[in-house]
Amino acid sequence: MNRYQHWLALITLSLALTLVYGMSLTHQFAYDDAILIIHNPAVTQSEHSFQEMVDIFKKPTPPGNLYRPFTIFTFSLNHLWSGLNPESYHLINLLLHLGTAFLLYLLSLRILGSWKIATLSSLLFLIHPALTEAVANISGRSELLSAFFGIGSILLLTSPRGSSAKLLLGACSLLLATLSKESALVVLGVILFMPKESATDSNQPFFRRHAPALFALLACIAS
Repeated sequence: MNRYQHWLALITLSLALTLVYGMSLTHQFAYDDAILIIHNPAVTQSEHSFQEMVDIFKKPTPPGNLYRPFTIFTFSLNHLWSGLNPESYHLINLLLHLGTAFLLYLLSLRILGSWKIATLSSLLFLIHPALTEAVANISGRSELLSAFFGIGSILLLTSPRGSSAKLLLGACSLLLATLSKESALVVLGVILFMPKESATDSNQPFFRRHAPALFALLACIAS
């Protein structure tokens, strides 16, 4: 598969994203955005010191007892960048959705082997109306982050040409997915039972083969 086709797929997805979600850049804060961002001291803290950033991972996520610290961490970085300008928050959401769609394209291409089908499947994912709330509402970023890092971890941890760097990056990606939204734990099941393309990997003991994914799971539980 040549780079030209990868770039063509990315351009197609970018154009579709602009047509479908471009107007969301003009939207204001709405719904849960007030609780998660505007009235959340962890996001609007004045200094954004290292200790304040670390403290985000020590507290539950408002308004209840959920634990999605990495999502709040990205909101805090957004506030450090542009204060309470909603455009920058919407922009990050759009870029995350585009990145997730492209990672899905790469995963589909690996599994199906067809550039056309991979492009079409990722395009359908990108424009599917079921994702409108997650993309257009800033508070939906937890879903975008968990999908982006979840699919990224699948690509890295099931790669037929795995390396120590890929395994470490894949474990970190899975951990960030679960720290963004707890539902990302289902990704672990996909990784554990996804068929291996390498005979060498298939013959390895189960726990050795999936050690990075299991380590990420333990780290998430411990946190």
